[in-house]
Amino acid sequence: MAAARSFTFIRHGEAAHNPLITAGDKAAGRAILDPKLTALGTEQATALGAKLTESNQSFDIVVTSPLSRALQTTALACPAARRVVVTSLHTENGIPVEGDPVAGNPCQRGAPLAELRADYPTFDFAGCADEAQWTTDGRGGSFHPLGVAERLELFRTFLHGLPEDAAVLVVGHSGFWKKFLGQDQKMANCELVERAV
Repeated sequence: MAAARSFTFIRHGEAAHNPLITAGDKAAGRAILDPKLTALGTEQATALGAKLTESNQSFDIVVTSPLSRALQTTALACPAARRVVVTSLHTENGIPVEGDPVAGNPCQRGAPLAELRADYPTFDFAGCADEAQWTTDGRGGSFHPLGVAERLELFRTFLHGLPEDAAVLVVGHSGFWKKFLGQDQKMANCELVERAV
């Protein structure tokens, strides 16, 4: 394994499923296919962008998940990003996983690649370019065909493959971050966490 390297991680802004789940209506929240940011989520992502600008914090590369809430957060928080790389390696479980009631639900699945490319034409979608990275199974939505546990080391290797001198911001999801960064890492919407991995 490569030596630990520092990255900045954030969780996407509040999306349409989050308030439903928080209010106790988990079934309704989880049933939303590829939920988009709420008005609050848009405010959170915009405020994060202002915070980054005010602190003169810039990133050479922004790595984002292809789920709409992460893509929208990236576009709002980093509108001047020189390079945005989209990879499905750090999405949530789009497939059912025994013992995980959230896995495989519509909220964990995203839009087809053609739609994503049309909506974000300047983003690099090479990390979702084939069915081994972004697939569908007839249940609706696109997803990475491997479970999170099988992708943790693949994602770490991906990050370590980025230029060593690049400042990297990674936009993703709370469930993945808990497994990747540690079970104690429950991130709030648009929370920044710097961590060596």
